[in-house]
Amino acid sequence: MSTVSRLRKNKINVQRLADELEKTSGAKKSYIDERFWKPTTDKGGNGFATIRFLPTLSEDDPVAWRRMFSHGFQGPGGWYLENCPTTLGDTCPVCQENTKLWDTGDNSKRNIARDRKRVLKYISYIYVVDDPSVPDNDGKVFLYKYGKKIYEKLNNLMIPEFPDEIPRNPFDIDDGCNFKLKIRKVDGYINYDKSEFAEPSILSTDDDFLDTILDQVKSLDEFTSKDNFKSYDDLKSRLTKVLGLEDRVEIEPTPTYETVDDTPAMVSESVSEPADAPKPTKSKESRGESTSESDISYFEKLANTDW
Repeated sequence: MSTVSRLRKNKINVQRLADELEKTSGAKKSYIDERFWKPTTDKGGNGFATIRFLPTLSEDDPVAWRRMFSHGFQGPGGWYLENCPTTLGDTCPVCQENTKLWDTGDNSKRNIARDRKRVLKYISYIYVVDDPSVPDNDGKVFLYKYGKKIYEKLNNLMIPEFPDEIPRNPFDIDDGCNFKLKIRKVDGYINYDKSEFAEPSILSTDDDFLDTILDQVKSLDEFTSKDNFKSYDDLKSRLTKVLGLEDRVEIEPTPTYETVDDTPAMVSESVSEPADAPKPTKSKESRGESTSESDISYFEKLANTDW
């Protein structure tokens, strides 16, 4: 039997081809985690929504948020979008390289370090009270990722700055507070300064409804689990590729200052560029082999600023 005859005899059904196409297209990974809520902004960068932070259900761990560092930047070899292992107190190749760049004292290299700096974010569960841009979100529970400015507002509510202010637990279902998220664009950057907590109020007087809400709150441990972070070697390999250094000398490990005690409440989430730190002073004896304490302190502060 000729090839043509065999082909005609075993002609593939169109539906079978369609089914295979559907399988293939369905196998594509979506990089959008539908569990997370994101506020919507207009063309001017303005947005508004009212949310309620939800408590943890664990009696052993009352902390209703998780803190994570990550890196996101583009190089000649593509994008580097990875969780930073300093979240877990481990060594990060990007932070190592940033320290190396910073220690040169060269402003152009320090700017590269700024662009590649780690970014601090927090993750909590929220209940959407009012989302004018997407009304379908109202009354639903989501995960919410936010930065230092919003965390600072949470912190200031729990630990007031002045003695005449009453400490509040924003995560409490009975005595907590709705959070009015007000987003503006200031000098080209997203700004949350006008966001504020409303007066304390009960989330709902219907316990059955509250049970429905709280049943959707799960453990946040997955985000700080070791499984959520790649190994040092994998991250270093990815960084080498992104920086276009695959055919060059490998990045040398350098001392790092990753064990910084970040205290978000003490750090302002300013979107403005910090003033350049003074260059390291070089004595005849050191010949540039040591970095001044002021420079190290400045780099640590830079690493903990969430722009």
